[in-house]
Amino acid sequence: MEDFIWSDVFEASMKTPASMALALSVTGVALIYIERFHRYGNRSESEMTFKDSIIVGLGQTLAVFPGISRSGSTLITALLAGLNRETAVRYSFLSSIPVILGSSVLAIDDISRSFITDIGIPALVTAFIVTFIFSWLGIVWLIDFLKRRKLVYFAIYCFVAAILVYVLIDPNTVMDL
Repeated sequence: MEDFIWSDVFEASMKTPASMALALSVTGVALIYIERFHRYGNRSESEMTFKDSIIVGLGQTLAVFPGISRSGSTLITALLAGLNRETAVRYSFLSSIPVILGSSVLAIDDISRSFITDIGIPALVTAFIVTFIFSWLGIVWLIDFLKRRKLVYFAIYCFVAAILVYVLIDPNTVMDL
C-alpha cells in the first residue's frame, strides 16, 4: 500500500510544469553536448546492428518522463551508439511510427459514439487526412533540416519549449491529466 502511495506522489511530481521544463532542458543540454563534445559515428543504416536498435529503443523509453523529447532521446542515443547523423535522424523518426500507432489505438477507447455523431464522420476523416499530410510534410522537412543543420537549433527549441511550459501551463490543469 505504501509503495502505491509513493508511486502516486512520484507520478504527480513528474507532471508539474517545473519538472517538464527541467526535462526539456535536460534534452537541450544533451543535444548541445552531443553536438559540441561527441564525435559522430560513421555507421550507416546498412551497418546497424540489433544492439543499435536495442540502445535506441532504450533511449526512447526515457520519453515516458513528461518533458523528455522522444525524438531527442532517440537521436542522442543513436549518435552515442556510433551511427552517422543522417542515419540517427532517420531512425529516430522511423522509430516514432510504432509509438504513434500504438498511442492512437489506445486512444480509440476515449472516443465516444456521441463524439463521432456530434462532429460527423466526414469532418473526422477530413481532419485525419489533413493532419496526416501536414504531419508527413513536417517530418520530411524536419528530417532534412536536422540532417543539414546543427543540433543546437533543436536544443534551442527545447529550451524555448521549457520556458513556455514553465510560464504558461497552469499546474492545476496538468495534475488532472
